[in-house]
Amino acid sequence: MRVDYYGMDNCTYDMYCGRPALFAPEGADEGILAGYGFARLQDGRYIHFLDQQEYFHIINNEVNGRVVFDQATHYMITQFYWSQYAPPPPVNHTDGGTVMCIISLALFLISPFLIFVNPVLSMLGWIASLVLMIIVKATYPKNVFGTVLLILHIVAFVIGFIALLLIMAACYDLMNQCSHF
Repeated sequence: MRVDYYGMDNCTYDMYCGRPALFAPEGADEGILAGYGFARLQDGRYIHFLDQQEYFHIINNEVNGRVVFDQATHYMITQFYWSQYAPPPPVNHTDGGTVMCIISLALFLISPFLIFVNPVLSMLGWIASLVLMIIVKATYPKNVFGTVLLILHIVAFVIGFIALLLIMAACYDLMNQCSHF
């Protein structure tokens, strides 16, 4: 098959080492060949491996054994490729999650006060706050409010664990002092 590749007429399309490629015609200007990504083989021929867009253009647009590449077809190939194979636009994960963060913070702040009214309700509030914070971090990983809540929960857990250890040590000390009387 003959290919006119951006002004270089009579390039040859063939497979080389299992890949689709164009071979430049004899006597083509080396500067132009280098500009279009042709490389010299050991046998002296110049080769250009086709990318996916160029390969599809050749397969789909052959007319009488000839395919033309020029600026108009380059624009058409690019537009078709992006309409068919372009990745979806990135999702902005920094926005959103603020409402869940506010609810999580409210539950986190109210839970300690509920411990005197109903300890089970207090624990459920703290767990709900933790679950909301985890959902925000999983859904919106770049949300700064969610990150601050995560750090706040970690600090509260560490302080609570230290307080629990101190209470256990104080109870042990009191029990030892009571046993001496």
